[in-house]
Amino acid sequence: MTAVPVNGSKPSFEPGAPVPSFDARMVLSGATAVYQYDVTADGERFLVNTTNTGASTPPLTVVVNWKK
Repeated sequence: MTAVPVNGSKPSFEPGAPVPSFDARMVLSGATAVYQYDVTADGERFLVNTTNTGASTPPLTVVVNWKK
């Protein structure tokens, strides 16, 4: 993810130099690549679909109908 400062004091559009915001490690696959993140309304937080580059995670066990 990259942020670009913009000079809004002039009538013409003047973008500044891109600055990396954070390393997102997004999953990019075909047409769905454009939907791999979302931003909160205030622009302070991101939800990003990322790849798992660390150790494998333990399996998840789901128990259903256990109170019968």
